[in-house]
Amino acid sequence: MILASSITIALPYMRVSPQTKVRSAGRDLVRYLEVIRTRALSAKKGVRLTFNLADASYTAYLDDNKDGTFDQTVAESQAVGIGTRSLRSRTLFGMGNASELPNYPGSGPVTFANDRVEFNTRGVTTPFGLRGVVYITQRICHPAHRWWAISSTRLSGRYTRCQ
Repeated sequence: MILASSITIALPYMRVSPQTKVRSAGRDLVRYLEVIRTRALSAKKGVRLTFNLADASYTAYLDDNKDGTFDQTVAESQAVGIGTRSLRSRTLFGMGNASELPNYPGSGPVTFANDRVEFNTRGVTTPFGLRGVVYITQRICHPAHRWWAISSTRLSGRYTRCQ
């Protein structure tokens, strides 16, 4: 009886907060970027990461035949060995009420040109020095209340509770 009542009291407090979901989605993406960069280095082949804003997912492709082009086929995606990843539950690519970070070209939730990042055979972004931001926000309440930005492979951001 005591155990049952303590579980009932504790369960509402064990939910993952919206802030944690957004932060975790950002960390997942950073880890994924690190993994595909390492894959480019180990395979000595180029890798491209594309962001699909419509379904809140991202996919990596390996230039398996080393021809310098990406056809973005299922075979190229499978060659990376990771596949397509979706953002965590109730998160999406979006800026919310965040203002654009200064000194980063582009606009929108993904500021990389053509919504993609490429690493060459040495694990360096192509073109060299490529910079961009990926904004992740929360679907709950109003998306303008939460955002996280991924810049290169650094995670930073701000969280504001819904009123």
